[in-house]
Amino acid sequence: MQKSRSLRDIVVGPVRRLIRAALRPLPMSIVFAYAMKRRLTLLSDSKDPGALTVLAFDPNRWTQDLLALAKVANVRIYAVPFAVSTRIHTLFFGSDPMPGIADYFLITDPEILAKREAQARYATAVLAHLKRWLKLDCAANPAIHYIVDFPWMSGGENAGVPFVTAHKEFTVLDDRQVRERIDRWKNRYRFKFLGTRLAVTNAIAEKLFTEADVAPLPKVTRTGLLRFDNLLRAAPPVPPRDPVTVTLFSFGHLTGPFDSKAEPHGHYFTKHDDDGFVELFKDTHVAFAEIARANPQAQFLIKPKNVERWWIEKIEWAVEEGLGVPLSAIPNCRVVADPAPDLIRRSVAAIGLNSTVVLETAALDRDLIMPVFAEAAGKYADKVYFPHFRDVFSVANSRAELSAMVNRVLKGERLKVPASDRLHAMLDEYVGNHDGHSAERLAAVLHDVVRGRQSLQSETAPLAADNAAGRVAA
Repeated sequence: MQKSRSLRDIVVGPVRRLIRAALRPLPMSIVFAYAMKRRLTLLSDSKDPGALTVLAFDPNRWTQDLLALAKVANVRIYAVPFAVSTRIHTLFFGSDPMPGIADYFLITDPEILAKREAQARYATAVLAHLKRWLKLDCAANPAIHYIVDFPWMSGGENAGVPFVTAHKEFTVLDDRQVRERIDRWKNRYRFKFLGTRLAVTNAIAEKLFTEADVAPLPKVTRTGLLRFDNLLRAAPPVPPRDPVTVTLFSFGHLTGPFDSKAEPHGHYFTKHDDDGFVELFKDTHVAFAEIARANPQAQFLIKPKNVERWWIEKIEWAVEEGLGVPLSAIPNCRVVADPAPDLIRRSVAAIGLNSTVVLETAALDRDLIMPVFAEAAGKYADKVYFPHFRDVFSVANSRAELSAMVNRVLKGERLKVPASDRLHAMLDEYVGNHDGHSAERLAAVLHDVVRGRQSLQSETAPLAADNAAGRVAA
């Protein structure tokens, strides 16, 4: 086996380097563009003669959002597989890892900066070919900090394919963390938005990015969170009762606004269980599995944020340590990978902390149980989100209270029906709206950006006109 791998290294590595060297010259961008075109997926089409053709990057990272956008009649979407768009990195940097967002704008090495410039010129050429072949109008992605997209963002405007980012993060951030985040993005990261227009979810994100000098205010538009359109524009179905289902949306030790110095394990855990919501994680998962053992007629589902082996092992370890039996010995309690909205619709209640699923559960008219005990009630009480809207949820202040709440919903009891004005206020603050029309607002931004680009090219209107007319009300 070792001999085979060594032979592969000897043969495949140099061949790949030769291919990259052959493709790097700018005239060869047409080959890259052709290969990229063959891998695109037409996610949605449109018969509207005025429809925009949008190139969507990172489709797997905003699937629900793109599905919402696909319902807008005047938009046509081509999705770029992640494995295809990332090849532009290896073309210029080989196997070198990409820097993190904390380092990207601090790098001053002239060799790296020269490669970045060449990479952006190459992306410009590739996008120009795709624009001609597909009649592309613009491109989009779901977050400003996806470094793999930076060459496409930089090259888009020069290729006549303006790049819009619909930033889907910061949906649970509250005003207690904004000042620290502004300092982080402005002074530590020195981050700059590289695209044409930035669509953000809510006023908090707008404040953060503009005050951190990530993007000037005329480039930023509040549109809301697209995937919530699917939740807000249809009445939620009654949860099925056979079997009665409860879902725990698993959280990690560092789920929240942590800046931990502890050695990490994965993205949300500490390797030695020495920081964050360690006891809260254990007590919540053990209590959930314990109730499952006592109620074999019901179904108990656990959805990790990252459905990966290292996260699942953390859950299995906690359960076996706390109950003395493995999770596999509790057949009605299992880890699943289904989309959060599907799980919520199947459930009579959900347990969640510091996540958008908290908002999704409330929007779908299900009971949300928020565990706020152990470290969440003591050392790290300030790391628990939604401080102004606890009245919308059922807050469990102890492990025993959490168990009692779950047992009540298993018996068919509704824990809380939030007042509609409080629910709407919460949705407006965190996901930008409660009307379910975020996709239309983003589509309007895309059309405004393209019109502004066309006006500049024809010199029939100044740039200021786009900024004045292109703002979309949230």
